[in-house]
Amino acid sequence: MTSNSDFDWVAVRSTCTASQIFTQLQLGADRDVAARNSTLPANAGFAYTLQSSGSMFSVALNGNRIARMVTFELGAYSVSVRRGDTNETWEVTPTINDNGECRLRMGNRDYECWQFRKLVLESLLFDNPWR
Repeated sequence: MTSNSDFDWVAVRSTCTASQIFTQLQLGADRDVAARNSTLPANAGFAYTLQSSGSMFSVALNGNRIARMVTFELGAYSVSVRRGDTNETWEVTPTINDNGECRLRMGNRDYECWQFRKLVLESLLFDNPWR
C-alpha cells in the first residue's frame, strides 16, 4: 500500500487507460503465442497466431479442420474479450490498486495483465485442439 500522503493518484490513474492496457495485453498475447508455439512438436498439425487490425486483435488456433479464436477489442473506457467458439465474454476497465499500480478490473477483482491473459487464453492454448 502506498504510504505517501502526497501520492498523486490522479496523475497515475490518468496514465492507466484502456488504450494502455490494450497495448499491454496485445504485446503479452504475442509473447504467449510465440512461447506456446515453441513448445509444440513439429508435427502438431496446428499452430497459434496473433492477428491485429487497429482497435482489435485476435489469438487464433489454426490447423487441419480446426479454427478457434479469442478476440480483444478496445473500447473508449474498457477492453472487451470474446471467445468465438463458446461465446464467452469478459470486459475489463483500467484502475490503480492500493500500491498505485495500473490493473485491470473485472467485477470486484483486479488483475495483472498476465493473469487476465491466462484467464481468457488458457483453454485456447492448452485444451485439446481436436475436441
